[in-house]
Amino acid sequence: MLCCRLDASHSPKNMTPITHPLPLRARRKPSSFAALIAALLLSLFLIPAFAAPPPTPADTETMLTAARKQIDDIRKRVADETDDAALLQQRADALDIQSKADAAAEALAPQLASVAAKLSEFGTPPEGAKEAPDVAAQRAQLEKSNRALDAQIKLARLLSVDAGQAAEQISAQRRTQFQARLGERRDSFLSDPFWTEFREEFPRDLERLEALGDDLSAAVKQTPKWGWLLLSAAALLAIALRIWIGRILLRLTATRVPPGRLRRSFLAVTHVALAVATPGVIALLIHIGLDWNSQLTDNTASLLANLVATVCFGGYVSGLGYALLSSNRPSWRLPPISDIVAMRLRWLPGVLGVLVVMIWLAERLPVLLNASLTTTITLTGIVAVMTMAMIGAVLAISRRLRRQAMQENDASIPFWLSLLLTAIWTVLILSLASLLAGYVAFGSFLVKQVLWTLIVLASAYLASTIIEDGFGTLLGTSHRDGGEHEAPSMRDQAAVLLSGIGRVAVGLLAITLLLAPFGEAPMDLLQRFDQLRKGLAIGEAQIRPGAVL
Repeated sequence: MLCCRLDASHSPKNMTPITHPLPLRARRKPSSFAALIAALLLSLFLIPAFAAPPPTPADTETMLTAARKQIDDIRKRVADETDDAALLQQRADALDIQSKADAAAEALAPQLASVAAKLSEFGTPPEGAKEAPDVAAQRAQLEKSNRALDAQIKLARLLSVDAGQAAEQISAQRRTQFQARLGERRDSFLSDPFWTEFREEFPRDLERLEALGDDLSAAVKQTPKWGWLLLSAAALLAIALRIWIGRILLRLTATRVPPGRLRRSFLAVTHVALAVATPGVIALLIHIGLDWNSQLTDNTASLLANLVATVCFGGYVSGLGYALLSSNRPSWRLPPISDIVAMRLRWLPGVLGVLVVMIWLAERLPVLLNASLTTTITLTGIVAVMTMAMIGAVLAISRRLRRQAMQENDASIPFWLSLLLTAIWTVLILSLASLLAGYVAFGSFLVKQVLWTLIVLASAYLASTIIEDGFGTLLGTSHRDGGEHEAPSMRDQAAVLLSGIGRVAVGLLAITLLLAPFGEAPMDLLQRFDQLRKGLAIGEAQIRPGAVL
């Protein structure tokens, strides 16, 4: 749903550049495909990291003091804050302060250890004897540095705790307000007062939207023509590379990947990766063109930067759908979907990716424009109805095709599938009724959670499939010549064990994501992943990953 930046100065792991690779041992000569994978991994992990010089104690003191003031200001404002976007920004600031404080404490710890080691070399000053002036001065300087570093480390750790508590407080307040909004009722779309208020407030909102359009138009004109030509050429090159790399990957997968299901799952994963990269690169190029001279306002620049990440997620959703349906290459299809169903639903992934971006815009654009409540509700309702229509169309097509298949094959639908489809139809009807009754937030939440659940389950299916196929093919012996006549070896047992652990991990991640509302920020999702270490609370039940594994 995420694009994150890692600053080398904030991560102590990047303080020492890697200058030589770790020794690798192998008893067997790897295949060409394994060698290719190993080369890719080595190129990723053995890139030298040029770390920034460590901050001075004065710089650290300044940073900690400013961070302390910022945390105090956040704590003062958060109690009365009702705007969810402002709360989200304050939480991001608190988490950023926490990471900086942790990095500062870890960076100062070696300096404190070095000063303490130097002091230990001096030993205790002799009683009744006067030290040499230079020795006494150096001892005093080291003791002063020791006290200062120790105080800074304690302050950084305390600041990290305070920032974490502030982030938790903001999260609790956001959840409370979110639950309150779900139960909040407004005038229905079917009532005259709603549309009367909409006609009064929409012209002002339209003026703000036109002002945003004028800003973007001015940004387009300020970028030189040769710049747009260069960016357009780069976009065309990205599309051409997408087509060329896709063909190369198809040929390499068919010839270099060991035979079996791994070929299909590996190709599906690569197609998803290309579907994320291509629109993401194009969106990034457009962002660069609009912000060529950094003339955009901070809010507009932030909206466009987040839009790039959202386009990447939309590309991921589309690529996931295309990879699982595989309407053009039925023999490479992973799930048991008939050819006729895949062909009838081949339009779905593209529409779904665009809809994901529209959902995000409908939530963020009114905040940027400071739009009225009626306009915000209208946008939310329109996107929710479009989502309902898409899901309903998919269910209707699937139902019609399923009936035809049952009549031709004289078969019955599985009970679990019938129960799942009934539950989805029930949620859609309840969502539509909530929208018409005025509970727009609740109705929109229900339909978006259905969409989010489908995305998470499809992602978990692909991830568990690539894990099972990868370990089973690369470690197992059943696919090798004569392997079917051999007793299960240690490699087969290791493949089963690692595959099981990987699928359990994927299941826990899926549960964590299913508990998150659709549209959470990347930092929110990362914090939910941290729950895997602490444990997941579902009602009164507590799931601890260690016990599950």
